[in-house]
Amino acid sequence: MTLPQRICEVILKVLGPSPNLCDRIEALEQAQSADITVDRKRVLVGCAAIRSDADANSSANTFNASVTENSEGQWTITFGTDHAIPDGEFFFSVAGEEDGNRDNPKVTLVEGSDSSTGVQIMVTVDDNGVGADIYEDNDFSFIVYAECDVISQIYVNGDPVASNDVVDTGADGPTLPSADGKVVSDNFQDQQFIPFNLQVRNTTGTPVNWEAQVANVSYATIPSLQLNGATLVTADNGDGTYTHLFSGGPLAGFQNIIITGAVVDPVGDGSGLTLYCENA
Repeated sequence: MTLPQRICEVILKVLGPSPNLCDRIEALEQAQSADITVDRKRVLVGCAAIRSDADANSSANTFNASVTENSEGQWTITFGTDHAIPDGEFFFSVAGEEDGNRDNPKVTLVEGSDSSTGVQIMVTVDDNGVGADIYEDNDFSFIVYAECDVISQIYVNGDPVASNDVVDTGADGPTLPSADGKVVSDNFQDQQFIPFNLQVRNTTGTPVNWEAQVANVSYATIPSLQLNGATLVTADNGDGTYTHLFSGGPLAGFQNIIITGAVVDPVGDGSGLTLYCENA
C-alpha cells in the first residue's frame, strides 16, 4: 500500500498535529507484516479561490485560479486545473465589499456559465429604481468547493492509530552480515542541540546493500526525516527504548548516503550504531 505525501498531509489535518507521522506511515509501508487499513469520510474542500480588488487584473489574490475583467462589473474566473466537477454541480460562495456610497454590491454567478474549468460572475449595485441593476467594479471574493474523500482513521493490524502513537513497524533486526569495514559511518549525530545526521560510506569499489541499526535509543521518531532513498523500520523494544533499522542499496563503490533530520527528543548520545552489508 502506498500513501503519498499529500495523503500524509491530509491525515495530519484530520488526526491532528503529529510530528513525523508521515515518516512513520512510510515506515509502515516498508514493514511486510503490517496490515494497514483506513476509514474514509467525505468532506468539502476549497479547490479554487479569488479575493479581488476592483482592479482585479493587477491586484487579485488567487488560489489555483485566475480572474479577468470582461467589462465593468463582469468577470471570468478560470480554475488553475480541471477539477472534473460536473457542470452546474459544484458548491461556491461569494461575497462583496461595501463601496463608499454605502451601496451593497451583489456578487452573482452568471446563469449557465459554470463548468469544470471556470465560471463567470457579475458585480452589481441597485439602480434605486425599477431598472436593471448597474454593473460596478468592486472588491469581491469567490470560493469554489469540491467533494473529497479523506482518511479519518488508520488501523495497523486492526488497531486504531492515534495521532501521537508510536507505531511498531516490526523491525526484526539486521538481515545482512556485519560490515567488517566495508561500509563505515564518518558522521553519526543524535545528541542535544545537534540535528540528526547519519552518513554511511562504501569503502570498497563494489556496490553494496547496507543496513545501519541504531539500537536501544530513547527517541521513537526522528523529526523532519530525510531518508534520501533509504528505508526505515522502527521497533518498540517495550522498555522505553526503540531500535531504528535503516537500509538501502545498491550503494556504489566509494560513494556515501546521508540521512538527516531535526534534533531528536529525547536526545541520544551518539552511540548504538552498528553497520551491516553485502555485495549487491
